[in-house]
Amino acid sequence: MVQPGQAYFAIDVRQRIVEWSYAASVVLGIEEAEALGHPCYDVVHGNDPFGRAVCRPDCQAVKALQEGTSATSRPLLLAKCPSCLKRFMI
Repeated sequence: MVQPGQAYFAIDVRQRIVEWSYAASVVLGIEEAEALGHPCYDVVHGNDPFGRAVCRPDCQAVKALQEGTSATSRPLLLAKCPSCLKRFMI
């Protein structure tokens, strides 16, 4: 469940961003209009805490979406703030 003020975004089966929270705009410095319609991996550039790319074509979130299961929130290290570990709802 998304909490008020929580940074999140939603994607479709083609990994295009279809929803972008105000908090995501604040955290990433990317306005909703810039993010919507673009592949999430091109916008977010998130890595796991070990530096491995989480945001990539055919990531776990899009696989879950294609299989009809739900993806959970996951911690991401963001390209704009590599020292910041943020948990995003995908």
